[in-house]
Amino acid sequence: MDQFGSLNDLVHKLASLKDLASRDLWQSTLNKVFRARSLNILTNPRDYLIYLTYNIFALSELHCFTDSSNEFHTLND
Repeated sequence: MDQFGSLNDLVHKLASLKDLASRDLWQSTLNKVFRARSLNILTNPRDYLIYLTYNIFALSELHCFTDSSNEFHTLND
């Protein structure tokens, strides 16, 4: 049996991010990531990495390739 009952048990509001991305709502995805970062909701490395991945993907989908690349390079920090 899974130790997690839902996506939200894995990462804060992950189901919502997944839903936005699956409906190609990239600007809303960026807004959700920005809000989570500004409210310091991302408390562990797993949350941070998942949100960063969604952010990079959304920026790429919006053809903001330089911003996407810059976000990707923050993984080295």
